[in-house]
Amino acid sequence: MQPIVAYIPIFTTVFAIYFIVEITRHYKKRNTSYLLWWSIGVFAFGLGTFAESIHALFGWNEVNVRLWYIVGALLGGFPLAQGSVYLLMSRWFAHVSSVFFIVLILVASYYVTQTPFEVPLDFDYQLTGRVFKVLQNIMGVKIKKLILKVIFLLHLVLYFQELEAHLPD
Repeated sequence: MQPIVAYIPIFTTVFAIYFIVEITRHYKKRNTSYLLWWSIGVFAFGLGTFAESIHALFGWNEVNVRLWYIVGALLGGFPLAQGSVYLLMSRWFAHVSSVFFIVLILVASYYVTQTPFEVPLDFDYQLTGRVFKVLQNIMGVKIKKLILKVIFLLHLVLYFQELEAHLPD
């Protein structure tokens, strides 16, 4: 039996369903890009908490780990952040950054689905990316994290440059 904390994702999945309905209703009324992205973000969050719920109820399995990694680790907060980019930045910047990150996430998702698992001897069967053989043998976790940090730092710098261009003098 798992500790009670392990079952919290079940409740957050229910809340995500409520919020996706509410945000989607607003999107249908206003038809704005930022609400569309926020709807996608809450949906991705709901899928991530659903994957954690499956883990809490039924235990660890490869398919669920891959789902969780894609919707939780790769998508994470991207759609929510991209909604804010559409709200606060120029449409050009929002479109370019959307295309860039969507392509990056699609390529990474493909590799998540194709990468074999290698379960370490000391593995505790929790949701983690440690089981992906490529992360252990080819890239190394530190290199992967460095690449992601550089990409997100670049996105943040461009965001603030764009924001500064729109501030009054």
